[in-house]
Amino acid sequence: MPELQRLSGRLPVPIKEGLALLAQENYIQWVQGMPPETAIIIEGWERPDPRVKRHEVAPQGIQWGIDGSNIEYWTDY
Repeated sequence: MPELQRLSGRLPVPIKEGLALLAQENYIQWVQGMPPETAIIIEGWERPDPRVKRHEVAPQGIQWGIDGSNIEYWTDY
């Protein structure tokens, strides 16, 4: 716990509340009252937020010059 306090700049109560929330949301397995070192990570990344829409970006076609040369090299790199 002292290392978590030092690295996060938080007191023990908010740290334990955060661990409890992570356990409740099934990111970690942790029994309240046990040391934080006993926590087991179940899911290491945040889940995508369904409120945020992701846009797929379609690749652009190759642009050809008047003489048939590939000008993408000169304009994109």
